Amino acid sequence: MGRALGDRDQRGAGGSAGSSKQRQNKCESFLASNGYQALKSLADRGCDPNLAMSLFVQYLWDERAPSFESNDPDLPLHRESLKAVQLTRHLFQNHTWQRTTETELVKSALRQLEDIVQSYIDERDFHSGRHSQNAKQNRVICAIYHHLKLQTNGPQWRLFLDLLVAAGAISANFSVGDNPDRRIMPRIKVFERQHPKEARSMPHWVKSWPLSSFPPSLP
Repeated sequence: MGRALGDRDQRGAGGSAGSSKQRQNKCESFLASNGYQALKSLADRGCDPNLAMSLFVQYLWDERAPSFESNDPDLPLHRESLKAVQLTRHLFQNHTWQRTTETELVKSALRQLEDIVQSYIDERDFHSGRHSQNAKQNRVICAIYHHLKLQTNGPQWRLFLDLLVAAGAISANFSVGDNPDRRIMPRIKVFERQHPKEARSMPHWVKSWPLSSFPPSLP
């Protein structure tokens, strides 16, 4: 589910202070790197630097937002919600003997609600170990990719890669001669495969910027 960017700032003064210091250090490092120059060059081509920096400062560099979805603190809540909806459906079906227009509407609403909550769980990547994916990084990469496609007539691969490396979204372990799109597109394809609903919503989300939530809310 989408969450207001500011919501994480309400999770305790101690954690907030530590996270703010972490983000400040990340930001200072980024501004001193060639990533800042890449961002300026992208801005000259139509990129909104506020969108990119908001994704970095308020999401990617916020240690309270889990990198791997198996560690998502909201996951137990989704599972508890799913059990509650399933129990409610079971009770309603077993204790409703007369079918009416109203009872059928309730049954349909409960079934749809169960499908929605189940989708929140199904969209998570539970892989762990060597082949697990950093969903937080991939989500940011996907969002900026669609923004660049929309605003700059193309992803601007080399500048995009410099930006992502400086932000810590992609490893710097590559040679100058590497094709930047081969470093970026596999991450986007993985995100699209593991989060199809969210990936489909990304073009609309970046087109509607600014909004107050990231990740974007799913229908």
